[in-house]
Amino acid sequence: MKDFYNFQTQFDPEVESGEELTFYTTIADWRMICDLVSPMKLAKVHHEFFELKSSITELEDILYFEEKNTLRDFCEYIAKNASKEKIHPIITLGQSCMSAAIFKTLMTNLNKRGVNTDSIKPSSNFVPLFDKYAIELLEEVNKIAPGSLTKFEYRNNIIVRTGSMILLISILSIIVVSLFWHFHMSLLILSFLGLVVIFIGKLFKPEKNIIGGYNTMRDLVIGIQEQLEKAAT
Repeated sequence: MKDFYNFQTQFDPEVESGEELTFYTTIADWRMICDLVSPMKLAKVHHEFFELKSSITELEDILYFEEKNTLRDFCEYIAKNASKEKIHPIITLGQSCMSAAIFKTLMTNLNKRGVNTDSIKPSSNFVPLFDKYAIELLEEVNKIAPGSLTKFEYRNNIIVRTGSMILLISILSIIVVSLFWHFHMSLLILSFLGLVVIFIGKLFKPEKNIIGGYNTMRDLVIGIQEQLEKAAT
């Protein structure tokens, strides 16, 4: 839950940043902080995501009484009813290799989600892949080892930020002018300029784009392995 929240705060403007999710956070507060769907829809999403064998109505009951129940209630139910995939080391040239097994498992799971993994290698740059398959990677990595993909930092380049400021000023100008005078089509020129500047800025790299602190898929696999070893101790 924390990993998803950290991701949302960087890429979803509707999510409240600066909050902390704990076992004592109520379901209602969790939904509000993360701008989540209704309890019934949320139950369906997580029932499918965790591939729960239990009745969905049990999960619906936990999420429906959102003022009383907490994330501890939710997490304990998931922990009790979900099956965690076990990854066994691959024997390569007489050596036991856990990282190879993790990479193979991740690629298999991504492929099931419709991701074309043919060109993804351990040396592949991670950030461009995450930009393209953010949700699939975030979900599948979290299924294997929660906590492996929790650090997110994103900041647009100065061109995009300038375009966004121009667009904001244009919108405010349209509102103010419309209140005291008459709307004129010329007011849209500034909005068009802002959109053009944003489009140009998107052609360049963001000022900051840190996804988990990983540079390559190999780095991600090592991070997953470390998290699995940490959880086993």
